[in-house]
Parts: sequence; C-alpha cells; structure tokens
Amino acid sequence: MKAHLTELLLQAAKSLTADAVTIQLERPKTAQHGDFSTNLAMMLAKPLRQNPRALAQALIDALPASEYVAKVEIAGAGFINFFLSPAARQAVVKDIQQQAGHYGHNQQGMIIKGRRARYR
Repeated sequence: MKAHLTELLLQAAKSLTADAVTIQLERPKTAQHGDFSTNLAMMLAKPLRQNPRALAQALIDALPASEYVAKVEIAGAGFINFFLSPAARQAVVKDIQQQAGHYGHNQQGMIIKGRRARYR
C-alpha cells in the first residue's frame, strides 16, 4: 500500500515540478492523523517558493483517483494525511493469500554459494 501511495504522490509532484523528488511516507503515531502521512509539501515549499499549505492543497488536487484512498487532508504546516479505504485493507489480505507461506519473508541473511550473505 505504501508503494501505491508513493506512486500517487510522485505523479502529483510531477505535475507541479520537473525536479526529481524523494517521497517520505510514514505511519503517524496517532490514528487521528490517518494511516499514512507525508511532509512532501514542506520539502517542496522552499525550492518552489510557495506556501507549504497551498502546495499541499495543490498536491492533493493533482493526486490521481484511487480506490484505496478514502480521504486526504492537510494538517499543521503542510502535512498530507491519507486515510485508507476498506478496499485497501482487503487488498492486503489478497496479497497475503496469494503469497501463501512466503508472505513476510525477505532475503536478509540469505545463504549464497554456501555462505551467509553479508550486508553492510
């Protein structure tokens, strides 16, 4: 779901700036702030010389429609909060079922050529 929201934000940001942007999407500490939150508007405000809240509204207006997003709102100085729809929660269950016993596994500590892989 995080990847889906990141892609939506990238598309919205492309409509406002030609520069490459880094999307920081995190889970807020409290449920009142949604399921995911980003400070993208505040990061773009200085280079674009715009008010962060106005830029947040422009980003929200430029977001492509998604069945996984129930609501998007601006908080504080320009945070953008995403509230997921029930369809988004059901999509996660489908992913778990499709991946069966492999869901949640990763490659960290994987054995390559008889030796445990090292990560730096």
